[in-house]
Amino acid sequence: MHSTLVILDQFSNVSKMPACSTKKKRSYIPESFRKIVFNSVPNLVHPGIKATTKLLKSKFVWPSINNDARTWTRSCLKCPKLHDTCSPFQQYYNVSKRFTEINLDIIGPLPSSEGFSYCLTIIDRYNQRPEAIPLPDIRAETVADNLLKVRLHVVEHL
Repeated sequence: MHSTLVILDQFSNVSKMPACSTKKKRSYIPESFRKIVFNSVPNLVHPGIKATTKLLKSKFVWPSINNDARTWTRSCLKCPKLHDTCSPFQQYYNVSKRFTEINLDIIGPLPSSEGFSYCLTIIDRYNQRPEAIPLPDIRAETVADNLLKVRLHVVEHL
């Protein structure tokens, strides 16, 4: 037994099509509108391939829905599950004296204040002491000069 799919008027002039193996009415999406529908469905949460496919299939139908959802989700720059930028955990060892090892980061660009738009953050791993140094730019020379001004000339490992 076939149920009937109601095609959305904004997508097509055809009003009905037979649907296979479902009792739920789902909208058939013509090829020219499929990418638009895909972009609007996971727009806020970007749930990944399986969840996006399931969400699309619960409301819509078209012949290549599985392949399209997989391809488009893989190419989505906003999907965090697919584009994980986390680095693998590193092995840390105990530090036995000050300034043997430090962690650095640069924050910015920030709203400019007295010509400074960036902030160099430094944490000494021995005593966990944070330092924050304002920077006008993030050129290597600027960062290195400011790093040396903070008495970190005895650092063995960066």
